[in-house]
Amino acid sequence: CLMVRELPMPCCVRLWDALIAESAQAAGHHRGALGSDCGSAGFEALLVYFCACFTAYFSSRLQAMDFEAMTFFLQQMPTDAFAESEVEVLL
Repeated sequence: CLMVRELPMPCCVRLWDALIAESAQAAGHHRGALGSDCGSAGFEALLVYFCACFTAYFSSRLQAMDFEAMTFFLQQMPTDAFAESEVEVLL
């Protein structure tokens, strides 16, 4: 959940920082609305965007695979060597 299995911990922390900041920024823009939960809109939008970019990052590999290989690849993403700089590019 929230990329914990897919990314090394420093990258997760960077992603979560961006998600929390985006959530706080979205909530600040809608602070005047009573009972609104607009802070989660920024969080959700950024998380969907990040997941789409994350999949696109591996697009050429995924397109060359059959369904079974693709499923296994997505369950065991080769991100052990990912650094915060790769997360920055995806954000």
